[in-house]
Parts: sequence; C-alpha cells; structure tokens
Amino acid sequence: MDAAIDIVDGTVVVSTFGTADTAAFGRLLDDVLDHPSFEPGMPLLFDHSELAVGGLTPYDVRGIAESLLAREKQLGAGRKAMVAPSDAAYGLARMFAVYAETERLRLQAFRDRASAATWLAAASERE
Repeated sequence: MDAAIDIVDGTVVVSTFGTADTAAFGRLLDDVLDHPSFEPGMPLLFDHSELAVGGLTPYDVRGIAESLLAREKQLGAGRKAMVAPSDAAYGLARMFAVYAETERLRLQAFRDRASAATWLAAASERE
C-alpha cells in the first residue's frame, strides 16, 4: 500500500493506492502526524478510491481503528472523512467509522470526494 499526503486548504488529504495492508495504515497515520504542516485537529480526508481492499477482514478493520484510536490525542478532535466508492470499500469504511468514532473524533464514509470535502468544510464553518 502506498499513499500521498497533501495539505489542501487546511485539510490533510491522504490518497491511498495499491493493496490495503493493515500494518501500513499505522505507518500512514505516523506519516500524517510527522508531516511538517500538520496541526492537531486539522480535518482529514482519506481518499481510498484507488485502494484494493478485498483482502481486509472485519478483524483487520478493527485493528486499523485501534491504530487510529491510539493516535487520537496527537490527531486532535475533529472530523475525518473517508472516500470509498466501491461497495466493499464503503462497507469497510462504515465499519471503521463505527469502531473508531469517539466523542472527540467524528468519522464518516462517503462514496465521492466532493461529498466528503463538503462535510469537512461544513464543520470548519461551524466550529
């Protein structure tokens, strides 16, 4: 699994591609935290449009959620959106949101990037 991390208009945009790998998600979160422009509480958009998720199990998804929760304080409160256009990816993303959402972290799965960006922007305008 590979990824590109960019900061676009105050949002961390993480685009993943290749084959999903449970351990790689933890490294990816560390890469986000190490990004020189990252600040806790920034909105995050994970775009998994080009990620093959067929090999992931619900157990893997729970492990990935635990990896995010272990970094909750460093990530900061706020919204995290996931773009997952395929049925399988969308289902796994929704499962991840259930496992990982807390009082401080709001997670939502979307089928397209525009809807995810709109949801993230709406939070920024209100908060």
